[in-house]
Amino acid sequence: GRDSIDSLLNVCGETTTEEERIEAQDIQKLVADISTQALLQKRRLVEFKSRHTKDKESKNVNEQTDMVEKSYQQILGKDPNHVPTMNEYALFNLVVKRKYDAAEELYLSALNVSPFHTLTLCDYGF
Repeated sequence: GRDSIDSLLNVCGETTTEEERIEAQDIQKLVADISTQALLQKRRLVEFKSRHTKDKESKNVNEQTDMVEKSYQQILGKDPNHVPTMNEYALFNLVVKRKYDAAEELYLSALNVSPFHTLTLCDYGF
């Protein structure tokens, strides 16, 4: 709360202005949002891996994988700077295809377009 913000801002013994308090609160909210997004992304990745493991037993997993990959490629063909698709495609390459270099390239491309895209930052490991 307000006491923790004041204590953070008063480390050097200086008093804080209302503007500094508001800025510190905004930063706290941003950190909380990023943490929440990271947890959600981790949960989504675990669920994705779980579904994929179950699907591996089926005969048509390669067809499904190819179909998903083509979908990502079609979307990026129409909008090569669509950051959410780049992020999801990178995750797909990382988890499903195990193409680590391709995943990293997509993450970096997404961050080049949108350096503060929360999900991409969390997925890539910032």
